[in-house]
Amino acid sequence: MSTKCPTVAVKHDDGYCIINESDFDPKIHKEYTGKIAAPKPPPEPAVADAEEETPDLSALEVAGAGDMDPVEEARLNAIDIPDDWDDMTSASLRNLARDITKNSRLSKRADCMEAISEELARRAG
Repeated sequence: MSTKCPTVAVKHDDGYCIINESDFDPKIHKEYTGKIAAPKPPPEPAVADAEEETPDLSALEVAGAGDMDPVEEARLNAIDIPDDWDDMTSASLRNLARDITKNSRLSKRADCMEAISEELARRAG
């Protein structure tokens, strides 16, 4: 467990607030001398009921090893591939392929075209 940080109560619009003692500046803050409420205890962690049955998950479809992560799929689907992508300049084609593959070292035009073709096939799939 971490060590406790020394604090001080300072006057505030609504009464007082607690700040780190190291942040206290007498030019800015006025120390609060009124009654300070005891801190609320932290909430109890949720504990599963010991008698609760384990749900039957057998009816759920299990994702196969080849399935794509939904976040990655959404990222790829958000990348716009123009219809005339194969006529793009080498630099533009390389940037598009790098966006798709997340491979910043991709540089050969043939490799870039292959990466884009694979992505289009995945989308058509």
